[in-house]
Amino acid sequence: DGPYPYDDIRNALGEAHTMDAEVIMVVNFGTGSPEEVGALVSYLNNINDATRRNQNLPPFNVKYFELGNEISWSTERGHDQYASTEIVYATRAKLFAAAMRANSSIPIHIGLVGGTNSNWYGNGWSGQATTVTNIINIMKTDVDFIIYHGYPAWPLSTDASPLPIMTQNTWNRNLLSRTIFPAIEAARKGNNISSSHTIKVANTEYFTSLYQAGQRGTLE
Repeated sequence: DGPYPYDDIRNALGEAHTMDAEVIMVVNFGTGSPEEVGALVSYLNNINDATRRNQNLPPFNVKYFELGNEISWSTERGHDQYASTEIVYATRAKLFAAAMRANSSIPIHIGLVGGTNSNWYGNGWSGQATTVTNIINIMKTDVDFIIYHGYPAWPLSTDASPLPIMTQNTWNRNLLSRTIFPAIEAARKGNNISSSHTIKVANTEYFTSLYQAGQRGTLE
């Protein structure tokens, strides 16, 4: 009954506050603009934002942001125009990052998509180490973490066996330790980025059919 509660961003932020949870905000990269996203960050974090002050609300102080959701995937709106390659994506993302930081009264952490899922590839993107390197070469200190979604192998298991998940987790760890982490470190050094600016990796989405009701006991 009534509207979906998260249609009003204040409801989601209020719930996170009640749970004492850290918020990570995904901004509209595919159809939005740097100006639009700058206004969003101002509403969230700028102590002098007129809109929020007129609502008698304090700053929400959101620290973590993702620039787009799976924008490396050709099915996402804006991919063909703004993210057909990781270079096209990162070049525009730098404009977003500048607008966001300029409108925040607190330090924020900005994450860029590194690939559609745990294989670290995207439609039209170079993939894996090359993608990571190109993003950092363009963004430099404007990127704080690189995102992937840790989906298990496709098609998903339907027999409630934990083996596909276990295999995928090992494969993910090996790819991260042998390819992604070294590429990030090499790009950081190659761009003379101080060691005090750590570029991290974040798995911000994960699911498996094994988590469906009635099958959870297999993994517990």
